[in-house]
Amino acid sequence: QLLMDFDEVIEYLDYLTDFPGDIAIDLETENLYRKAQNKIATLQFATNNTTGVVIPYQHRECPFSPDELQILKQRLHKLFSTRIKSSGWVAHGAKFENAILDMHLGCMLDSADIYDTQAMAFLLDETRSERKADKPKNGGIYTLKQLALDYMNFNGYDQTILKARGEGALFDLPLKELAS
Repeated sequence: QLLMDFDEVIEYLDYLTDFPGDIAIDLETENLYRKAQNKIATLQFATNNTTGVVIPYQHRECPFSPDELQILKQRLHKLFSTRIKSSGWVAHGAKFENAILDMHLGCMLDSADIYDTQAMAFLLDETRSERKADKPKNGGIYTLKQLALDYMNFNGYDQTILKARGEGALFDLPLKELAS
């Protein structure tokens, strides 16, 4: 669900503040580098197994005014830095999310425990990378794409988005396509 109405975004952030369960988070960024000029296209959240929420941030089609973006930045900072009711943030590669959040919002995911699925996958099978049969031809052993394929036989990723990500061109995709 792509939230393009500012009031809906604020209402959703309030919902996340009071949500008692796990909250999945993912950032779509301009590229996969942890450097200051890397922009956040969207912030994505999920609190159940069926629906994800996408909030535009610095994408070229972001509908929010500069004043609204400033308020959004303040609200996100508060969500991530002040203790919330959630049992935890679930992220794949939380080190990356934290680096990007720190650059843009001046905070990290400190409001609840962090469950990093990439780190968990390593802890469950730290010798995975040593077995040649498990080595994917493209990408890493512990990428979300590879783990989804290996453990759930899921390969339904949108190839256009994967190609754009590899080329550092996510910001060139229409927002509705990126959010789908």
